[in-house]
Amino acid sequence: MPDLSSPPGGSTTEAPRRSDDPPPLVPAVPDEVVGALRSSGSAAVIVDLDETLWLRNTTEEYLNSIRPRWLVAVVLIACRAIPVWRVFGHHDDAEEWFRVVVCSILFPWALPAWRWRARRDGPRHLNRPLADLLVDDGHTGLLVIATRGFDPVVAPVIDSFGIDHDVVVACRFWRGRDDRRRGKAEMLCDVLGDDVVRDSTVITDSELDRPLLDIVRLPVLVTWEQAIYTPAPTIYAPFAYTELYKRRGQRYVFHMVLARDLLLWLVATTTVARATPVAHVGGMVLLLVSFWCVYESGYLQNDRVASRYEESPVLPDADLPGRRYDVGAWVWAVVLGAAGAVLVRPDEPIIAMVSWGGVLVGLSIGYLVYNHLDKQTRTVLYVGLQAARLLAPLAIVPVASAGLVALLVLSWSRSMLYAFYRSARTTWIEVPHGLIDLAQLAIAYLVLWRVHLAIEVPVAAGMLVLFALFARGEARAMLRGMHLIRRDRRASP
Repeated sequence: MPDLSSPPGGSTTEAPRRSDDPPPLVPAVPDEVVGALRSSGSAAVIVDLDETLWLRNTTEEYLNSIRPRWLVAVVLIACRAIPVWRVFGHHDDAEEWFRVVVCSILFPWALPAWRWRARRDGPRHLNRPLADLLVDDGHTGLLVIATRGFDPVVAPVIDSFGIDHDVVVACRFWRGRDDRRRGKAEMLCDVLGDDVVRDSTVITDSELDRPLLDIVRLPVLVTWEQAIYTPAPTIYAPFAYTELYKRRGQRYVFHMVLARDLLLWLVATTTVARATPVAHVGGMVLLLVSFWCVYESGYLQNDRVASRYEESPVLPDADLPGRRYDVGAWVWAVVLGAAGAVLVRPDEPIIAMVSWGGVLVGLSIGYLVYNHLDKQTRTVLYVGLQAARLLAPLAIVPVASAGLVALLVLSWSRSMLYAFYRSARTTWIEVPHGLIDLAQLAIAYLVLWRVHLAIEVPVAAGMLVLFALFARGEARAMLRGMHLIRRDRRASP
């Protein structure tokens, strides 16, 4: 969760709860909020909606309400993993707007069904003590509900409250990207005017409202123990745990899985494939997704073990999914793995399916052992996990020798980097591992050529190009900082 340091003139409470610590049924209004409302005399009281006045997130609850859930889950994860929304701008807020618009268009019954659901769930999750205080505190100014949510989604929720209010400020549906980029402060100033906003009391739980908190008369930044943020989707879809929990906001699936692992698999295997090129590429994509369904189940198991046994675990902000997530992961893994095996090995489909099943079971067992052993021992077992991640295609498809060398180099490099991280406490960014990988691969190919071992030149060239692309950022940084060591001596006192 964000750092809830107290703003000037404002106050905070403890960080939001986790679901394993059941809250009281009725939220208690902090004394600071009561005092702010009863003593401010400000021109307006501006209260945040999501996870403040309403103890849920309207955008995520709307997305979670759309049916069929499994298909919505695939669409939502695809929107996160493949950043098509960037054509509308690189601002992160474009993603949330894009997800809502795409799902509302693809599932046209979503908004009408949400209006019915909002009437039912709106009062259920209303922060009733805060709502009563807003209505009964005797304040004579405006009561404004402000949100970064989208108007057709938040309107039925607010209407279900039955609270007299003066203004609702929300993002427009078709222009939501622009509204979220502008921010809540600018939106409020456009509606209320600068003078009214500056003479307001603001109650919110979000650090994203910091620009607004900095300009108003009385800012109150407070979190509520009963507030629950449930990211959509709530059922499993491939890459869901990686994108929503383990690597949230990092674009890990796109940058590391699709743009790296998948390309490495394809370059290493396509020239010696047993199927047609189209079938082979499609099958390899399915096999990669199948593999990651089980691999990220290991992520989830790792976090569960950490939350139970570690003193200071590093866990996702949201509550961890339940056991049904694991079942969903295995269903996807088996179905996609079987389809992928048939595509890449049409000559021996049964053997290929059984072999791939062995890979998935072996990966699951490996993660089970890894997650329950001490961190020092994990540095050794991590070698096996990285080998499985990069060398899994060997189980059912032939791999070119030049591709195999590249995969082995990268597997060893990743394993050593993890060992450095565990032992020296360095960060992954501090080591130019991309350039080291490129140098190791070039040396390996040179040695193989020198000892007259056959390597496939097109595959070797493709791998060198890929490794160079992976290291391009590090190369630029190294060239900018490269200098003679004697300069360091001159610069020292």
